[in-house]
Amino acid sequence: RNELQGPGLALVFSASAEGVPAVGLETSLMLLRDLRLCLERLSSSLSPWQVAYVATSLDSLARARRRAGAENCPDIWRSRAQADSVVEALCNRAAETITDPSRCAWVCELLRGAAETHSRPDRRV
Repeated sequence: RNELQGPGLALVFSASAEGVPAVGLETSLMLLRDLRLCLERLSSSLSPWQVAYVATSLDSLARARRRAGAENCPDIWRSRAQADSVVEALCNRAAETITDPSRCAWVCELLRGAAETHSRPDRRV
């Protein structure tokens, strides 16, 4: 995990979302939960495509979670506050690197929705 850099992290997020049909939603979420500190560490250095990959992957997993009615699936973040902190850092990075304001807003909207779906203030991870 400590050796993972931005491109690899973005690809793991994308593969995790794409892999749900093969490995299951819970396995995909557990993988990303294990990478949450790596995401936090790298959030300020991600490129525009990497931020977008993370955002779209989290959104895809959130939609899969809602479709499955998977209330008991593992959360990626320990609390909503932890999720909000990472999302804020990612949105700041998006604002620094994504030149199209509407695309930046869309990425941040996906990230905020993911924070809500993938964290629960009353759950322990």
